[in-house]
Amino acid sequence: MGAAPDPIIAVRDRAYDLASTGQFTYWRDIVSVLQSEGAYALSVSRLDAQPYFQMMLRFRIREAKRRLLVAPKG
Repeated sequence: MGAAPDPIIAVRDRAYDLASTGQFTYWRDIVSVLQSEGAYALSVSRLDAQPYFQMMLRFRIREAKRRLLVAPKG
């Protein structure tokens, strides 16, 4: 039997999904959604402390905003 999956992975993946929607500009806004969905504060704080995660999150937010700006209307 393998080890139990780390809950931070699910929270990280959900944060990336939310960032990719283009509806968010800041990590704190994504945190609010994660917490309302039941994410554990420990998982969120662990992500908050990971520079690579923060860099990737900002990239996804920026790319999602860019896609929304160039998306054809209608």
